Amino acid sequence: MILRLNLLLSDQISFRLLGKNSCVMKRTSVVQSVVVDVFDSAGVFEAGDSGEINCLSYAIALQRQNARFGSYNLQFVDYDAFKVTIPIADFPSPVKKRTFNEHPFITVGKITSVGFANSAVFHIGNTGNVRLESRALQIRNFIARPPGWTERRNV
Repeated sequence: MILRLNLLLSDQISFRLLGKNSCVMKRTSVVQSVVVDVFDSAGVFEAGDSGEINCLSYAIALQRQNARFGSYNLQFVDYDAFKVTIPIADFPSPVKKRTFNEHPFITVGKITSVGFANSAVFHIGNTGNVRLESRALQIRNFIARPPGWTERRNV
């Protein structure tokens, strides 16, 4: 899915960072305008506070030289690329600190981006935990080697 998002925010828009699950300083984000050309597949635009963001995107792309119409029973569990567990960082105990924000606002004029794709997040505000995962497997099935083909080997 591809769409064009053009947010022109009248005057100002503010997001208070006061969420229940907030784990950082209390600040207000002020953004004048946001322009994003493309949000693809699992791209996310989040305005405001959130406790947790989880974005997962899995894809199997099958390309054949000769078309074979019908259904293909391709299962993610059949491929090692989708079985490997992604390790989660083990963070040390929280550090005790005291912070003073002389200016309670984070102010930005215009945010412009070409686009966001698989498991990408554009977030204005505060969040507690973020987990992003995107896995893609491309299968190319050729009868003969395509022009310009070079053999690649792991060294």
